Amino acid sequence: MGFDLETNGYLLHYNRGSYFRIASNKKSLVNHLIYPVPPKDSGRLGIHLTVDLSGELRLGPDSEYLEKREQNYKVNGSLKDKFFKAVDRYIMGIEIGDLQEDMSGISMPSRE
Repeated sequence: MGFDLETNGYLLHYNRGSYFRIASNKKSLVNHLIYPVPPKDSGRLGIHLTVDLSGELRLGPDSEYLEKREQNYKVNGSLKDKFFKAVDRYIMGIEIGDLQEDMSGISMPSRE
């Protein structure tokens, strides 16, 4: 089209959203969705809690821009502390050992 995509801010960047699962023995602590107040000025929902069809609890997604344009769906285990801090604010009885890496997805919003 004759213009530089990156210079004009039209270059898309991969954004991975990861999820962690809460141990099955803790699923009785919650029986409904929980959407905490989103982080200020983030434009995102933040890490929330969902209950899947089998009653298992899942946290996520977070939001992580990937430097390379590669479809890397590996959940980064070092994010466990971040997810624990998010859930520990509103669920009593959760321990960091109750979180396990689950899944991730990738979208391509523009980076602003």
